[in-house]
Formats: sequence, structure tokens, C-alpha cells
Amino acid sequence: MPSAGTGKASAPQTVSDLDNLLSVVNNSMTITSGTLSNSLIGEVLAAFNDKNPLQLLNAVKQVNSDGVTITGTTSLLGATGVTITATFKVDGDFTLIVTVPATGLTALLAPVSGLKLPQNFDVSLPKTWGIIEGSGGQLTFIAAASGSIGEVLFQATQGTSWNAVAGLDLQIQKLADLPALQSSPLAAFDNFVGLADIMMVLSSQALPDFNFPDVDQFNAPDVHLNNIKLPDQASGLVQGLNIYANLSTANSKPFQLLAKYLNLKLDGSLGITLSVSLPNPNQSSKLFVSVQETITNGLVVDGMVGGILENGVVGIFMTGTAQVSIQKQPVVFSVTALGLETGVLIEGSMQNQVPIHFSFEGVTFQLSDVALLIGIDDEEIPSFGFAATVGIGGLNGSAAVLADSTNPSQSMFLGAISGIKLYDVVETIAGQQNVPSQLVPVLQKIALKGLTSFTVPSSSATAFVNALDARDLATIASSFHQYGSVTIPTSNGQVLLENNKKGLWYLTDLTQMMHYEVNLNKAGAVVVSLEPQIQCVPQRTTIGTLQFPQGLKVIGELDLYVANAKVEIDVTGPTGVLADATLSKITIGNSMFFALTSADGSTGPELSIATFTQSAQAQPDPMLQPPHIFISGSLTVLGQVLSSTYLSVSENGLVVDIQRQVSAWLNLTLNGTIGGLNNMEIGGLAVVGVTSNLTLGNLGVMPFDDNISCSLNMGMKSGTAYATLDGAFDFAGSSLKIAQFNLDVNTSALPNLVATLVPKITAAVVSDLQNSAQLWLSLARKGAILAMAAVQQAAAVLRSEFNEAAAQASQLLSAAGYSAGEISSVLKSVYGLSVQDAATVLKGTLNIGDTAAAQLLSAAGYSLNDVSSAMKSVYGLSVQDAATVLKGTLNIGDTAAAQLLSAAGYSINDVSSAMKSVYELSAGDASSVLKQIPGISSDAINSALGAAGYAESDIKNLASKGISKLKSIL
Repeated sequence: MPSAGTGKASAPQTVSDLDNLLSVVNNSMTITSGTLSNSLIGEVLAAFNDKNPLQLLNAVKQVNSDGVTITGTTSLLGATGVTITATFKVDGDFTLIVTVPATGLTALLAPVSGLKLPQNFDVSLPKTWGIIEGSGGQLTFIAAASGSIGEVLFQATQGTSWNAVAGLDLQIQKLADLPALQSSPLAAFDNFVGLADIMMVLSSQALPDFNFPDVDQFNAPDVHLNNIKLPDQASGLVQGLNIYANLSTANSKPFQLLAKYLNLKLDGSLGITLSVSLPNPNQSSKLFVSVQETITNGLVVDGMVGGILENGVVGIFMTGTAQVSIQKQPVVFSVTALGLETGVLIEGSMQNQVPIHFSFEGVTFQLSDVALLIGIDDEEIPSFGFAATVGIGGLNGSAAVLADSTNPSQSMFLGAISGIKLYDVVETIAGQQNVPSQLVPVLQKIALKGLTSFTVPSSSATAFVNALDARDLATIASSFHQYGSVTIPTSNGQVLLENNKKGLWYLTDLTQMMHYEVNLNKAGAVVVSLEPQIQCVPQRTTIGTLQFPQGLKVIGELDLYVANAKVEIDVTGPTGVLADATLSKITIGNSMFFALTSADGSTGPELSIATFTQSAQAQPDPMLQPPHIFISGSLTVLGQVLSSTYLSVSENGLVVDIQRQVSAWLNLTLNGTIGGLNNMEIGGLAVVGVTSNLTLGNLGVMPFDDNISCSLNMGMKSGTAYATLDGAFDFAGSSLKIAQFNLDVNTSALPNLVATLVPKITAAVVSDLQNSAQLWLSLARKGAILAMAAVQQAAAVLRSEFNEAAAQASQLLSAAGYSAGEISSVLKSVYGLSVQDAATVLKGTLNIGDTAAAQLLSAAGYSLNDVSSAMKSVYGLSVQDAATVLKGTLNIGDTAAAQLLSAAGYSINDVSSAMKSVYELSAGDASSVLKQIPGISSDAINSALGAAGYAESDIKNLASKGISKLKSIL
């Protein structure tokens, strides 16, 4: 330790002079600063004896040829009983060799003003050997001690001021084993690391090339010393208090994790330095080891790592640089480390702020403001990544760049970009130039939204913000779950967390590959959002245990009017984009009214997006080969299942365009737009084949087999589902309408449509038939109405349902092809007409002649009397004509005819005439016939016979025969 001396030795003296000046009186000698007129003696007394004279007891003086030597005991270095041998030369040099029974390190360092030791710091030294030399105007003090604490070597020189260095090769296992450090904050390092071969060095100045002196030259028989050497990690003498040791273990879990990650050996072979902050060790004292290591492939770390003492707590620290390639571009980071309860975080800021540019799938990316993030969890699993700002064209967002676990030069990145539409993904990110024109409006309309968002209220925000700043992942995860029902890991190796700026954090969940933005708003609440994610994997990448195939994806949520869909959009560069996703079940109104599900109904429908044409090999479904945005699946409409239904997504909503032969009896056409769960209007046509027997009430039963063309309208109004139907069908040459009616939206309305329509059809048919007895009768006559073809049933319906009078009914029946006999039969049996009324109908309505009428009336069940009466009263027949009808048509004999004609009101004369002219009876026969007519006297008969033209002689002869007969009787 060279130094320029300032003290002055005395002028040359003789041995005799020294002998006289150094006199022993009563075995005692006193040496003061003026005894030898040598200022160096005064400085020794000032430095090591508190300016007191040196009092030698039991002094023995020996005069030599070149000087004087005195031995004895004295008080020095704050101790008594110090054995001393003092030699003074005639040239002014002197040597004081002392053996101190016990002293303290602070006594040796007393004159050194340039070294501020910690308060109450001292090291008790056992028997200490020392030599103080004054030579050539310089003072040198070397001391050595050896004992249970180890070995101590001290060296001090006096120039313009005292400088000193003390080396303590300690035989202790931890710092607290040194009494001087038991109550020192430095003892906290014992809980941080385990040390071996501990050496303490105190120095008042820095000397890069310093070496402790060889102890063999001291010839100190009372002190057994080994040479003390500065360890390799010392790099020369450092001003202050430094402790050197070998690192044997890491008691701190974070430091243990960090040491293992940096390949630091904890076997006692690695030298470590504890630089003590003076005069207050509690602030910024550092225990460190130099490291220059290549971690995995390509990550080079160069710097210092260790523990730092702040306010009594030792935490890990790291300073230095880390160099790594990102997409084959070298980047240098200034790194620091932070110990956490769950592990270690290494952070690095980019030294060169030039953005990183690279292209993939024809897309150019820019990464700027890159920050290195290395997380090591308590299971020793490292996460390795970067936080950055990503730019794609005019889009910007935050990103986490994740390096391949086996090759950091290969990386992927996760980004979050807010406020984008599907068109931005296609046009900006993919760079597709020929976007199909029919898709542009919907791509520009539909926004790609974040996957989730939740707010930590201001009442809980402070604790949450503190947890974010402290990287307390357990508390952070608890808040995520409490306020967002989101589960994130609590292991430092599975989370990247960057404090981008005050009030803004980015958190990346490496297990789910999700990049969250956490923002403290002006109201004091914390908003956590998972904005649309972009995942770029330029080459196959392994992150921990996860493997990611090469590709470019955009992940987000689409609002598809009636459903929100989480989609992973595959970007194939300028070709375009593809996306497929399974949606939740879509239900509007209720599951019967309108529901879209998977084919088996277990999940929701499929979303398919393609902005370019795909080959049949790439996409087997012909519907999905052209550019499209489709939602497809099994559609239930009013209870009717329509499998393999495709709904196009437009800028206005879901487009319903369906034309389907649903079944043998139902053809369905639906058109409309669904703009939301409460915004739906669909119209269409249902052609329903109805085969049924229509029960027409008293009009009969009519088989029906025809198509009903129905207009269908359905939708949502004021949050309520509605469906209406109206229709028309051809019936007997006319178009009959079914008035609009409401369908039951809670049931299988379409599958049951036939059953629903039959009463409506029946009502329409009944209404139409009730307006036309002729139409009904025509259908009945042809058998189109079952069991109504017989004249009795037909006439009964005409009478009861159509209120047709007998004449009108007879006319209708006749026009329908019923015979006169059939008609006449119902005049009596159905209408109950008298013979006169019946005959009137036959004559006046049906234009039936007398002869036919008589026959019909008789066949209808009218009595001969009635028929005869009708011939007279209705047909106005003369007695001859009437008799002719009775005889020729009705085959009535003369006697019966006479009676019938009489009963019909013909006079006896007329009857008699008819017997003669029609029946051609003789007078006698005629008389006999007439006698059968009740109430006719013989005179009347004879008169009638006469009136009928019978010969008088015949009449008289009848009379005489009558008298003779009477006489014989008498």
C-alpha cells in the first residue's frame, strides 16, 4: 500500500545520543512525541494511543551498534499488557513490534478517517501481533491475529492521511456467527444464501492491483498465520466493507430459481461478493456474483446477480444485459430481476429502440417498445417472452412475443387489437385485394369484439393495483375469478405481466394463450379486457409443454345479430381468411318457434366464413366452397325440422332464403331477415296437400284431396313471437279463401298444419255450399258428398239446410238428374205434401202430364182416392179422362174406378157416363157398379144411366128385373 510520507525523522544521531534520550528509570521508560524530535513518533501516539505518551514498564534497554532496543510492556491500541519491542536507529527509523493480548478491529482502524463503518460495528481480535515501522518519513502498520473466528491481516499506511485495509479469513458458517454482525442488518443475508470460505475485507481506498503481504516475513512466533489472498471475484481492492465467499446453497427460493436458470453452481465453487453500503448497510448492500451465460439456445446474459438489502429485507437483484434474436434480428436488453412469492421475474428494456419488422403469410408486422419478460415459477418452469407494441398496417395494439422453449430465435406473438371489423382482418391483416363484393358490406358491418371484459370496482381497486405492481398472482387471479369469472394461473412461469406505464398493465396467460389489457380508469376502477387476439406463429413453436403449429390467427367474438360467436380466423395471407366455429344454440321466441342447432340438437349451429373460393378437396360441402358467411345447422320453424339449413349473414342480419319440399304433403318457402332476437320478419308460402273427409255437418261428409296455398308470416313483435297463416284453394270451379288466423307458436304448428287447416277448409266449403243448394246437390248427386246421393237424403238436406220449398227442391232435383218418380216420392215422404200439392208440383214445376202424374202419385204412396181427386182438382180432367187414367194407367177396375171417381167429386151421371164410354159396361153392369157407390139411390142410378145414353128399354128391363127379384125375396 504505497503512500507519500509527510512525517520527519530526527537529524542524524549517534548511538550515544539515543542511549541518553531513551533512559530507563526504575525499570520504566516514557516516550513522548518530543522524546526523539521525530514527528513520526507523535503521529503513532496520536493514531494508536489517543496522543498519550508510550509508557514502558519492566523496560530493558539494549544498546546496539546501530541503535537502541527497549523491551517491556505498555498500553497501546486500547489494550493493556501489550508486550513491545521498540528499536530506534541512528538514522531516525524505528520499529515497534507489539503483541496485544486482545483488541478490536476498530482500534486498528482508529486513525482511518476514510472508512465509515456501520454503527457499533467491531470485531474482537484475540492475541494480535503487529509491527509499526517509521522509515523514510513514512509510517506503516501491519497487524495479524488468529483465533476461533479465523485469521486477520491488517495493513495501514500514513501519507497525507491514514489508509488501511483489513482482511478477515473467517472460520464461520454464516454472517451472524461473527459477533460484530449478529445484530447487523447484514445477518439477513444468511436467510438468502448459504456461504462457505467467508472472507471480510475493509478498505479505505480502491486499489485494483492490491495483494496482502506475505506473512512469512513477519516472523511472528506467537501468531500462527496463513497467507490471505483476495478471491478471484474481488477484482482488486474495493473501497468500503466487502465480504467474499463461495456460494454453497441458496436459502432464498427465488434466488435458487434464478441461480438454476442462469446455470450458477451452488456447490461452494462459485465465488460471491457482499458489497456493504456504508455507513448504513440496511440500504442497498448487495450480495452478487458475476454471470456470463448462454441460456438455452441464443439467449446470452451478461451481468451481476445476487441479493440486495433494503430496509432489513434481502431480495434478489440482477443488472446487466441479455441478447437474443427475435425473428432473426438481434436485440439487446438491459435486464433486472424481481423475486416474487411464486418465483422470479426477469425484465429487460430494449436498448436499441429501432422497431423489428418481419413478414409472414404476406403480412408485414412491426414490433416496437419491446420488453423482455422471463418468468420462473416455483416449479422451476421458465416462461420466456417479450412485451411489445404491434403494428399491422394502420392497426396497432399490444403484444406478447413468446420465444420457443428450445430455440428463442424462433418466436410467436400474441397481440390484442381493439376496435376492428372483420373487413380489417381481411383487408389489412390478410391483405386480400379481391374481396368478393357481396361480402364487403357485411365484413364492414360486423365488428370483432373482445372475448370478455369486467371491472374491479373502485372499492377493491387499490388492493388489485397493489397486487399488479407487486406481481401478486394469487391476488390477481382471485380478482379475475371474483369479478370476471375468469380463471388464470398463479404460477409465475405461466403468466407474463408487464407494467407498461402507470395505470396500464398487460397480462398474458400462457396456459390459454390469452393477452389481457388491465387499465385503471379515471373513476378509480380497474377495467380488465380481453380484446380481439392476434396469434402469429411464423414457424412451429413450443412454449413450455404447448405446441403451436405454423399459422396466423385472429381470435375474437362476433356479434351475429342473434348469437355471439368466439371465432378463430385463419389468415392465409392475400388469399383471404377462413373461420369455423360452433355457436351456442340459437332460440328466438321458443324452441318450437325458431331454433337453430346442430344436426343432432346437442349443440348449436356452425359458423363458416370464407372470403375466397375453396376446392372440393379442401371443402367437401358444395354450399361452403364459394365465398360466404353462413350459419348452418338444423332449423326448427314452428315445430318443423329443416335439416341442413344455411342462413347467410348480411349487413342487415341473418338472411332466411329457404325453398324446401319438406314432406310429401308440405312444400315450404321462407324469406326474410333476422336482425336480432326481437327483430325478425319472415314471410313465405306453404303449399299444403290436404287429404281428408270434411265433415260438413248436415250437409254430409265430403272427401277432400287438394293443395292449399298458404301465405305464412312470422316474427317477433314487442318481444312476443307471432305467426299467421291465410290461404286459398280451388273448389268446384271457385277459389275459396281461408281467412288469416294465428298459429300456435308454442307447438308443432307446421307438422300439424293439415289438422289445423281441415276445420278451416271445412268452414270455407260449408260457407260456399250454403250459398248454393244447386252446387251442393250437384256434388251430392255425383257422390262427392258421401251418403247424400239418394233422393231422400238429398231432398231432406234441401228442405232442412237450404229451406228449399217442394217446388224449388223438385226443380233442383230434376236439374240434378233425379227422376220424376224419385222426386214425387220425396214430395210425400220428405215434404209431406197433400196429393193436390204434389200433383201441383208435378204439373206446374215438373210439367208432368196427368197420366204420368197419376202413376207417380200412386207410386209415391198416395191413395187412389187421392190420385183421382188430384186428377180432377189439379189436372181438371173430365170424368172420361180421369177414368181413362184410372183404367189405362193405374189399371183400376170399373167398380173401384166408379167409387174413386165419385169420391173425387165426379157426379153420378159423370161416373155412369165413364162406365159406358171408358169401361164400355152394359147398362146392367153399369148399374151394378154404380150400386157399389154408397148413398146412391136406384132412381139416381137409373137417371144416371139414362143420362149416360143407355137405352130406355135397357133401363126399364133393369127395373123390372129388380121388381121381380124383390118379389122373389119377399
